[in-house]
Amino acid sequence: MQIIIRVGTTPERYLQNRLYAAAGPPECCPNCGSPDRMEALGYYERYVTATDLQQAVRFPVRRFRCRTCLRTTSLLPDFAQPYRLLASCVLDSSFPNAKASQRAGRWSYLLRRYWKRFTNWETQLRRRLENDFRIRITGPALQTWQVLRNFFGSSATATWILVWKSKSTLFGFYRCHQGRGIPFPHTPGLFRFGKDPP
Repeated sequence: MQIIIRVGTTPERYLQNRLYAAAGPPECCPNCGSPDRMEALGYYERYVTATDLQQAVRFPVRRFRCRTCLRTTSLLPDFAQPYRLLASCVLDSSFPNAKASQRAGRWSYLLRRYWKRFTNWETQLRRRLENDFRIRITGPALQTWQVLRNFFGSSATATWILVWKSKSTLFGFYRCHQGRGIPFPHTPGLFRFGKDPP
């Protein structure tokens, strides 16, 4: 299971201030609901683009295991999108603007792939927005993105709330957000070709 946590900072400050070490366990196991049963299990490492877009930064993600159901839960900081290399702030400043994507330099091809993925997923996302937030969108994918940004304020906040309430992200469903017994497939199973982009 994966939980998005609000850290309100950049990847660089997250590392510099060792905020990953301060992350505490969830009060209840998100898989089985047992209270006060989560124990520290260490970290796994992930990459995300630096704020200046010059490189990718490696950072640790805190993990916990439930002593009741033995399932693990990771706490992903909100500056990172699930299963995506580009940081949330990059999406906010460059997505899907073609001129802004030129500023992204070597990452611009990922922005284009992310936009394609977003447009492929957008119909499902609209259903989630209408069912869970009473937001009805009838225009093109660009309008959906603009409504998301206006309603949630940022892609980090949108992902945090979507995962918490809708068990979805900006780019698809993932098993790690569904909890126990939820039959949603990992999104690449919904598409005919290829795997998730980085």
